[in-house]
Amino acid sequence: MEDLDVDEFQTSNSRQRAVYRHPHSSTDKKWSEELESLWQDKTREKNMVPKCLQTIFSSSAYPYHTALYLTENASDFYVGKSATLAYAVMKEFEKWRKIHHAKFSHQLDQDVKFRAFRVARRHHATMFDMIVGAFQLKYKGNECFLPYITPLLKKQKYKEAAQCVSKLGLQHCFDIKEILVPLLLQDKINLVENYVFRNRQQQEALMHLLDELCDRNADIDKLICEVNVRDAKRDKLRPKQIGKLAVRLMKLYQIPPEMCPNINNARSMGGLRYLMYKKYIEGTVDSNNWAELVKTAIGDNTWLQEQLIDQLVGYNDMSDAIKWARYYNLPSSALPSCVVDELANVPSSAPPVEDDDWEEDCYDDAKVQEACYHTLSLSEDRIVFVDTKKSFLECLDVVTKDGTVVGIDAEWKPSFGQVKAERMAVLQLAISDYVYILDMLTLGRCLTDDHWTALAIELFANAGVLKLGYGFEADLRMLVKTFPCMKEPMTDMTRVVDICRLQSKVDRASAKVSHYAALQEENDDTEEQVEITLTTNIKREQRGLSDLIRQCMGKPLNKNQQMSDWERRPLRRAQIMYAALDAYCLLEVYKVLLDRIHVGGLNVDPEPTMGIQNVGSKKSRQQKMQDKVAERSQDQRHGHKAEVRGPTVHQGPSITPAQLSVIVDSMLQGLGRQLRCCGVDVRILENHEDHDKAAEIAIKENRIVLTSGSPYEQLKGLVGPSRCMYVNTGTAQEQVVEVIEYFNVRVTRKDIFSRCQVCNGNQYIFLSQDQMRKLWSRKHQLLGRNFVFVSGPTAHKRSSTVIRAGFPQHDPSRTFTFDDIDMETVTISNAVPVQTETVPKPLLDKIETFFCCAMCGKVFWEGSHFMRVTQQFSHVLESSDDKSTIYSDARSNYLLESEGN
Repeated sequence: MEDLDVDEFQTSNSRQRAVYRHPHSSTDKKWSEELESLWQDKTREKNMVPKCLQTIFSSSAYPYHTALYLTENASDFYVGKSATLAYAVMKEFEKWRKIHHAKFSHQLDQDVKFRAFRVARRHHATMFDMIVGAFQLKYKGNECFLPYITPLLKKQKYKEAAQCVSKLGLQHCFDIKEILVPLLLQDKINLVENYVFRNRQQQEALMHLLDELCDRNADIDKLICEVNVRDAKRDKLRPKQIGKLAVRLMKLYQIPPEMCPNINNARSMGGLRYLMYKKYIEGTVDSNNWAELVKTAIGDNTWLQEQLIDQLVGYNDMSDAIKWARYYNLPSSALPSCVVDELANVPSSAPPVEDDDWEEDCYDDAKVQEACYHTLSLSEDRIVFVDTKKSFLECLDVVTKDGTVVGIDAEWKPSFGQVKAERMAVLQLAISDYVYILDMLTLGRCLTDDHWTALAIELFANAGVLKLGYGFEADLRMLVKTFPCMKEPMTDMTRVVDICRLQSKVDRASAKVSHYAALQEENDDTEEQVEITLTTNIKREQRGLSDLIRQCMGKPLNKNQQMSDWERRPLRRAQIMYAALDAYCLLEVYKVLLDRIHVGGLNVDPEPTMGIQNVGSKKSRQQKMQDKVAERSQDQRHGHKAEVRGPTVHQGPSITPAQLSVIVDSMLQGLGRQLRCCGVDVRILENHEDHDKAAEIAIKENRIVLTSGSPYEQLKGLVGPSRCMYVNTGTAQEQVVEVIEYFNVRVTRKDIFSRCQVCNGNQYIFLSQDQMRKLWSRKHQLLGRNFVFVSGPTAHKRSSTVIRAGFPQHDPSRTFTFDDIDMETVTISNAVPVQTETVPKPLLDKIETFFCCAMCGKVFWEGSHFMRVTQQFSHVLESSDDKSTIYSDARSNYLLESEGN
């Protein structure tokens, strides 16, 4: 069969559809009419159509022909959606065929299959999978469909071609540069993954391609020209993006690293640079750990060995460069000239880099350690290394006794970008008089799933045992990842306290108490300053468990052993002491926090609930945000709120976003935009405007000033404490939650985008598709006649006809309609141009309704952006059965006005 052009294919298909007949086509026509009538009957019972279809297929002598006839002659055949009669026909036929296939299989000839493929390919892609299964289009020797696919490639319709090829299993008929490479260059990653799904040969070909693109000498532009792809996304083809994609797919397809040397080298080189930074810049890794990790990261890779020497020379560590050059026995041709010269001057008997003596006491200067850092108060004989079944059961029996408090921590070997599965190496369980260090590598070989399930049930799901952790979610994810059998029983986990979260609650409650004390002293005209929180002046990089230990115990933790090879056996003494202390210190910190709660009379739950629904998987940003909102709500139910300085908390009924009027200073522009998205009346201070301007606007327009940092005191003095709110630092989303909750604002779906994101206006003019076409055409005529649209009083006149635009203050009670638009000048009656030139021409045929801001003329339309923003603010939206939006309300108002006229 010769290749058909797509247009010829469509014409041929239409002709075949029109003249196709089989012996019972008249019966099929009758069934089609009855079925169509039943489908249009809105009063029918839900299962009437499926029952009717099953009866029709069982009554037909040629059910395959009947199914195609009913599908093609459905009135909604061209709609291409699942909620159609055509889709229902094929869905029910697929069910029917599974039972009756044997009786009618002889009717499934090549002509029927070709006709079925044309239906799936050209007219109803949503049914493709069902048709492939029902008409058995995926079989060995189905290359007869290729002539219908190759015309798509000639037209560069790679998406459609890839869908056909992958669903029919014809990948072996195409070179990687015919379909895979064009899809990759157009950044259609989902299609690429679907194309290679369950096809090992194609997966390896894809990874080989990505590995070539990760080569330092790869020429992406040459590949684009070679394949001749339109709309190549050049900005998406940078080495970093390709590398990330490649690593993800390597893990997904379980491709061994040696098959992708360029990817592996790039990732390993990133890990090596990180190690250099940790040693020479941060100085947080000791020499033993650093040498150990370098050897692991580099291995036998000669190229990485040479890069190590170059990096050491770059950090001016010539001594180590010489040692490592000798350790790897690198030839002079592979070394920098300065290293070669130094090697010639250094005796060849100089000691090379040797393996560490793992039994060596790494705390040679124990007194210095004890003086500078917090140390373990238990003696070393109280540290129990668990690496047998017997010792595991003994440990489990001790730590699961009722009333026990257990500090839990975990360690695993850093991967430094290498593509390999991570696993937990050590699990530490600390109680008041012992620390148990579980060797998870050895235990993983000698214990069964039943033992690990018992650990999850008897320890983590035991309500009689209090479990303490710090940043616990990462440890729990790694535990479940290493032993998947624990995932289900871990969902019943209870009485787990994340010390990090508890500390945050205690600090907020302490800040509130201190703030009230400060206000009281201010009223008494005293000048004593009250410290709001313990961590105010602590640098961000110094925070974490180490700094918390410094606050509670007087000295920080020494974290030099944190980054080390935790899979090396035996562990060094320094590692064992570090692991034991990391778990045991949680018990000490928890005791101090309890004392602060009791002594300070703080209204804090000492066992705050920890979200455990997503154990074993990372939470999305939205899930984390929802957890924070739920945590704040729980705090408020228990009577403790975060510190907020400003006007009195709104105690009455909830208010709508439109009832809250604020102005945000230039430091909180992100918060201002987010609040405006929620429908709040927001003025946003520009970067060049000072705080006096914010105060002036607040007084003039009766707004509340939202600010942060030192400007708060200045603005509070200008507008008064009742008009100024101090917003705590954090992300814009967190600040939105703080403001919304503080003023008791009730946000619904119809509030989203109820204000113009450009000018803060809250009135929209509804424009139908026909009205927008006329305005769009007229505007382009004006632009072609040199009409210049300018904004503001300083605009320069560049032609004889100027339409001046600004953001005038109009009467808020006035309602604007399409009649307020001057078709001659394409402006609203308040002299604001309608910005139709920003609407892409193709949208004029796709979008049915548009909305124009009556204040600035900006044109909007409902699209996927609205759903994304609604999802983004799901954590503050009020739950309601009312699904109306600003767009649906505008349409309703327009229809009412039309009926009235």
